[in-house]
Amino acid sequence: MLRFRQSIYWKLLFVILVYMTVSSFVIGSMFLIFLPHVEINPLIKRALTRETRHIADQIMFRLQNSSDPLEHIVEEIHKKEEVSLRIFDTQGNERAAFMEEKLKNEKKISLTIIKETLRDGEHFQLIFPRFMWTYVVSIPLLKAGEPTGILQSYYHQIKGAKSVLPFSYLKISVIIIVIAVFTALISTLLTRPIRELTKAAEEVSRGKFGVKLKVKSHDEISQLRRTFNEMSQRLADFHRSRKELLADISHEIRSPLARIQSDAEMLIDRDVEKEEREQYLKAICEEVKDINQLVEDLSMLSRLEHNQLEMEMVPSSLQDALSEAIPKFSPLLEEKDISLKKTIPKDIPLVMMDEKRVGQIIANLLTNSLRYTMKGGTIDIGVTRKDSMVEVWIKDTGPGIPKEELPFIFERFYRVDKSRSRTSGGTGLGLAIAKQFVEAHGGKIWAESEVGKGTCITFTLPIAS
Repeated sequence: MLRFRQSIYWKLLFVILVYMTVSSFVIGSMFLIFLPHVEINPLIKRALTRETRHIADQIMFRLQNSSDPLEHIVEEIHKKEEVSLRIFDTQGNERAAFMEEKLKNEKKISLTIIKETLRDGEHFQLIFPRFMWTYVVSIPLLKAGEPTGILQSYYHQIKGAKSVLPFSYLKISVIIIVIAVFTALISTLLTRPIRELTKAAEEVSRGKFGVKLKVKSHDEISQLRRTFNEMSQRLADFHRSRKELLADISHEIRSPLARIQSDAEMLIDRDVEKEEREQYLKAICEEVKDINQLVEDLSMLSRLEHNQLEMEMVPSSLQDALSEAIPKFSPLLEEKDISLKKTIPKDIPLVMMDEKRVGQIIANLLTNSLRYTMKGGTIDIGVTRKDSMVEVWIKDTGPGIPKEELPFIFERFYRVDKSRSRTSGGTGLGLAIAKQFVEAHGGKIWAESEVGKGTCITFTLPIAS
């Protein structure tokens, strides 16, 4: 009982069987209800009525010219004409009958049929005993012009009294078994995708991510399987990303902690001069500062990825945001002797943005360009309008990025030059944070690069309506 309640297979099987049973009952009931109203071909009526009159004439002739009992006469005519016969008096009492076995339980004549037969001289009806189409013709038996009784003749529509439907317990049992087996097969086919989906979900719950199911059609179950595949792949990607993130964080923090420990032990174990001690302490402070920056960047990235960072979107001037962000890099530009070119038209429309976050995007991209642009190089910043968006690009003359590396540069901790450390290559989170900020604004960000010629990173922001 518990299995029935929990298994959709048994529920489906039960529902289909009940549906087929109820449908059969309803159809059969409607068939029997409307059967008496079926119009019969007039030619059939006339032919069977004529045949019945002929039999009535034989019966009356034998009764008047022989001493044979009525039962004997009816039996002989039944065998000769191959038709079931019944004779009633005018009150409806059966006087004689010789019927086939399948018709012996047929109900007696009704008073309505007696009245119509005596009034019209005939009565014709179609009955369906034991699933056999049978015509019943009623004719009055006349003696000296007066009715003395009523003859009923039964003619099967199918020769040999064959049933339209099988009506034996063995046949019915076989049909029920066949229907049950067919229903079970249908239920199995219908519930198989669900069972496979359940099995795959159990594997995912045990930590086996990336499980995929075959999608062969476009129905609701296939759509569910497709959604499951996407979910499973995302879980696998998330699990892999989490492992990589933990490994990257461990790697990023291990080196500065080792340097802090080394410098601290140096101060403890050695008696150093004040000036040298200050150098060690400054180095420790720098390492701690970098770790704090890494933690802040990770916290920022986490809040962005989980939509937990509030953005104050208002129509703002992109020129103002650039004018505020660029001067902060003047000392570094002068130090590395890097030229900065600006292509910022004055007619650029207002954009929907959070000024603080857009300033951070520009700062991250400029920091990245400065890090990879050699002394004497050039950085180009430009703005242009493209349909309903404003494009901002920052292009440098650095070493460039190989084509196969471009799709990954916006991932966390990704560095094209694997030999670069956190000290020389930053936290590795700047581009990832910039990407999240741009997408939070409803824009896009991408990179174009050619090895030896530099890299151009472009992002878009929506124009304020």
